[in-house]
Amino acid sequence: MIGVVLDTNIIISAILFGGKPKIILQLVIDRKIQAFISPYILFEIKEVLYRKFSYSLINIAKVEDAITETFTQIHPKQRISQIKENKADNHILECAVEAQAEYLITGDTKHILPLHKIKKTHIVSADEFLSIYELA
Repeated sequence: MIGVVLDTNIIISAILFGGKPKIILQLVIDRKIQAFISPYILFEIKEVLYRKFSYSLINIAKVEDAITETFTQIHPKQRISQIKENKADNHILECAVEAQAEYLITGDTKHILPLHKIKKTHIVSADEFLSIYELA
């Protein structure tokens, strides 16, 4: 099974807007791919839903429960400081490296996508991942 890490922006987009991120999230829910998540990514999802989208604490708890039931929790031990401009993005990289995920799926065109790869993990957009997945 393909192992992936979904960046916060992919998960938020899947929940709120649908499209290709939602297709990827459905692959996770259907157990067609394995998704990994770290405590930091989960924290960031909850924080963004609350701060930017005014989600209630009850709805945030429902999202958290759904994610923890579906995703495999990873606790990164190795610290990465590859991205200097937005240090928080390094937490996403740490999760992907610790999980030894084949893919890190992100919409971050400024800091994460330009890396293309970190260790054994390919960094791709949602569109790129779905093209690769269809070919597999």
